[in-house]
Amino acid sequence: MDSHGTDHNFTPSRRLNFIIAVCAIGISLASFIATYFQAQSEAAQAKAMIYPLIQFTSSNYDSERNQQQLKLVVKN
Repeated sequence: MDSHGTDHNFTPSRRLNFIIAVCAIGISLASFIATYFQAQSEAAQAKAMIYPLIQFTSSNYDSERNQQQLKLVVKN
């Protein structure tokens, strides 16, 4: 160490190891963020799948009785 407190033993191989370590941390962080958002998306899709599927039909004529009749049907 010199009088400024810096270490001159930061060799090119140590610098390369440091750069690789920083890149690995960055990739790990990006992977964590992507996994988190994918889990949120899957949770939203699972929640949407439990919503009921409501079907609605209507008619104004009863063909069995051969007369006009208002008919509204809601099915789940």
